Order: sequence, then structure tokens, then C-alpha cells
Amino acid sequence: MSNDPFIAQEIASNPKQSVWVSASAGSGKTTVLIKRLLRLFLDGVDIGNILCLTYTEVGAVEMKNRLRDEAKKLTILSDDDLKEKLKDLLSTDNVESVSFKKNLAKARQLFLNLVDNPLPLKISTIHSFCQSVLKNFPIEAQISPHFKIITDEDS
Repeated sequence: MSNDPFIAQEIASNPKQSVWVSASAGSGKTTVLIKRLLRLFLDGVDIGNILCLTYTEVGAVEMKNRLRDEAKKLTILSDDDLKEKLKDLLSTDNVESVSFKKNLAKARQLFLNLVDNPLPLKISTIHSFCQSVLKNFPIEAQISPHFKIITDEDS
């Protein structure tokens, strides 16, 4: 990975790259992940096929809100501003290509796709995801289907 933070963020936001993002608070991790998600959606990945896991509920809520806000902005930007935004998002200057023009139309529809998708985007904590897997597959996990999570106070 590059020592230049901008280049490292560009690499990390490219969904064609497999990356592990680890950085201190306030360094831009959520921004990179939001950019990566937007690029995935513009590449045609179905919203319902993506799972985002965070460590904290605050982080999950922040990601949901920022993604929704970014998608909403794409619907209301002027055509020129949307082109500039997509040039930055996609790291390209080729605005005359067919694929870029298709991305303009996809960008305008992204917010609607996020809020009106029958399979919503899943952003949750690692703990809540694991809990949902156990609730959906208790037999396979060899636990009672009626298990309860014990809180710190209960334990």
C-alpha cells in the first residue's frame, strides 16, 4: 500500500481490489468504505448482496446515514456537478464513454434503489450479525432454537 494517504484511499475504495482497511479514528475509513459501496452499486452489484460489518452500533448507524446522504446528493446534483462527483468517485476523466454515461443514470437512481429495495443493504455490528446467524441456524450451530443472549448484567 502507498505511503501517500490519498493514493491509499483511492486503492482501498476500488471494489476491484481486495483490501483490509485498518486506521485510527478520524482518518477517513468510513469515507473510503462509502466510496467503495457507491462504486460497487454503480458497477451493478445488487444492494441486497452486500453485508457491511462494523465493531460498534454507532459505526453501523454512521455508515447507514452517510451512505443514504451521499446517495441522496447524487439525485439532486446538477448534471455538471454530478459529472464532477462521478469523475472523482470513479477516478476517471473519460466522461464521454458509454460506461460513464450509464453511471450517470445509475447515480440518479441509487437513492431510490437504496430505500426501495426488497432486499435492503445490511450494515450491522459483528455481534448482531453473528447473533442473526445463530437465530437462523440454531440446529446447525447445535444450540437450542430458543436461546437467549446473556447480557453482562445477567452473567
